[in-house]
Amino acid sequence: MKELMIHVEKAVRPLRITQGQRGAIREELLTHLQGIYDEELERHGDSSAAVQAAIERFGPAEEISRNLRGSLPWYSSALACVPWCARMRTWPESTGRIAWRAWMTGILFWVIVGIPWSCVLVATDRMSGGRAIGLWFLLASYSVVFFVPFVGMFGCIHGVYGQLRSTRRAVLFAVVGCLVQLGIYFLIKLYVKPTLPLGVFVIPFLAPLIVFATARSSGLMKLVRTDTQRGERAGEWEQLSLSGD
Repeated sequence: MKELMIHVEKAVRPLRITQGQRGAIREELLTHLQGIYDEELERHGDSSAAVQAAIERFGPAEEISRNLRGSLPWYSSALACVPWCARMRTWPESTGRIAWRAWMTGILFWVIVGIPWSCVLVATDRMSGGRAIGLWFLLASYSVVFFVPFVGMFGCIHGVYGQLRSTRRAVLFAVVGCLVQLGIYFLIKLYVKPTLPLGVFVIPFLAPLIVFATARSSGLMKLVRTDTQRGERAGEWEQLSLSGD
């Protein structure tokens, strides 16, 4: 019932938590509030009166939100800043938006790992400073040209992630992804690491082949279906209009 969902959302939306935590808390609170509503409906016999009574018994949204905030783990706020875990505000999410969140999350990891790694390459005289910086940026760019075709191929094969079901578009994502990845490997070999093995140039072709070979497996289809349903449910919550939101 929309009124019950709105009351729950007033308590949950202000929290700085991951999308997974947000979904779990929403459903748990709604289940509890729905149970109270059923009791009140049996008592009053009127839906509107039962909603009001259930909300009064459940408590003010501000108080519930305050209590939830005090019970959350200390790291919840930090994880909520990670793009992949952050609150999803729109539905359905496009392929580009999903890939952007994945890329930004990868960049956070790459900043933590890649910068010290580049410093080690320079400190041990294995690479000049300019080449190390170039390699860092090229590998950072590589991640986004990997995520977009990967998500796009899955979206086109299953008709999800903002894509229509289309084998031709899936092949197009694969071809463009391969060409751009080959271009990045070529730049690495030309300007950063001339000794880069030629076998590396096979990698861009492996990812789409693996995707096409495994995309219709029962395990991945179940995973995509579950992820889509979770996103649709989150979209229902996010589309609720709250006064003052």
